[in-house]
Amino acid sequence: MAAANRSTRVHGLLFAVVPFLLFGCGDSGSGGTAGGGIGGSGITVSAVSVGSVASFGSIIVNDVEFDTTNAEVVVEGEVRGTGDAAVTILLSQGMVVRVEGRLDGERTGTAARVVFNDNVEGPVERVTTLDALVTELVVMGQTVRVDFRTVFQNATLGAIGVGNVLEVSGLVDEAGTIFASYVNKKSDSLTPRAPVELKGIVQNLNTITGRFTINSLTIDYTTATVSGFSGADPLQGRLAEIKGRLIDPDTLVATSVVFENELGRDDIDTAEIEGFVTQFTSISRFAVGTVVIATDGATVFNDVVAEDLGVGTRLKIRGSLNSRIVLADEVALADKVKLESDVGLDPQGGNLSLVGLSPVVVQTNASTKFTGVDDLSQIYVGSHVKIFGRATGSNEVIATKVLEKPGGGTVVLKGPVESKDQPRLQVLGVTIDTSNNIPPGSFVGKDGRPVSSVDFFTSLQPGDTVNACGTLAGQDVIWNAIESE
Repeated sequence: MAAANRSTRVHGLLFAVVPFLLFGCGDSGSGGTAGGGIGGSGITVSAVSVGSVASFGSIIVNDVEFDTTNAEVVVEGEVRGTGDAAVTILLSQGMVVRVEGRLDGERTGTAARVVFNDNVEGPVERVTTLDALVTELVVMGQTVRVDFRTVFQNATLGAIGVGNVLEVSGLVDEAGTIFASYVNKKSDSLTPRAPVELKGIVQNLNTITGRFTINSLTIDYTTATVSGFSGADPLQGRLAEIKGRLIDPDTLVATSVVFENELGRDDIDTAEIEGFVTQFTSISRFAVGTVVIATDGATVFNDVVAEDLGVGTRLKIRGSLNSRIVLADEVALADKVKLESDVGLDPQGGNLSLVGLSPVVVQTNASTKFTGVDDLSQIYVGSHVKIFGRATGSNEVIATKVLEKPGGGTVVLKGPVESKDQPRLQVLGVTIDTSNNIPPGSFVGKDGRPVSSVDFFTSLQPGDTVNACGTLAGQDVIWNAIESE
């Protein structure tokens, strides 16, 4: 990214965060080369965005709506169509795609190309119900988790069985588990010698035998066409897409091996990516998916602090891509809900209740990641926790991560607004009374600037996300800052 562009955007973001730093929860802080045109689109590619498709019209990825009027749609390496109709026919909600194009504003852009490659397409080996919310599949040696967020096509979860051929798309965590956002049942069974495919990190590479593994599947590449690397590139640990045929449940004979770059190029002005933190060296260097992220003094950590950035946290990153490393302008949590307080009751049935945040019920499941403790059994009344998750009802939250930490009376409530009646608003069933203790300057509007309480409530709409923080006073909360996002 050109230095001037980076400076301009970061200064704007810093201004947006500063008011909440001064008066809020203390939970925010700051710590290329443009591409060419694509096909007949005439668009100079200056941005890429990798994430799951949230909705269409034209296509929304990472909270940006991209116009796809002239966009090529590339599926598994082949151009399959162009324009809005092709996008809606060939793609689906939940698919993880790469949009290549340009940003026209903070939340709008124009796509030149939309690229989709699944994580795995092959037969199901095992189906295991982990709990009421999470089912684990093993598809061609790859562990796949499905839950309430997974979009299913051509089948329901209950109709999927061993031997069915599935196409799976999702984000991959540090253990190589695919958290499926999209599952498509392709057929009831695999036709003998039918092609299969998968994408993953090369492990246990043996150049003498011509074999490597991706999780539990062995790939024989001795007769494959291999591309996408230079002679100097190390292949161990690289992302590869493999196509071929199964000769037994544990071995795939590859016809092609393509070493890939998750962002599709080495350098670009703006890169956006959603994914799990898979490696963590320090707050200044970590990996999201297979992409190395670097931060510096100009990086804005939007409602993120160092303790949030451990392995397994799901993030959204925006920055400039230089030599395959993203220098982050902004680091944000992918989950829309964040809660923090003391635990009010002993966890029962996988549920947590938090002091001052009644009637919110936090439900953990087999996919919930824990930091500071091994699991829910080590959390007790009085434990202080921070929870990341997603709302599934007016006062229900599914926790994706639970972080146990020292207390201090801090309370945080971040979530969607259900209703407002100044000076009160309701978030996840919790009534926030702003009338007594939130001082002037601690109401922060959507542009990051301090506003009056009247202007704050006037601009606030149901469904907007707010981030409120305060301190415990017995069983109650004294709210002292609130921000609209």
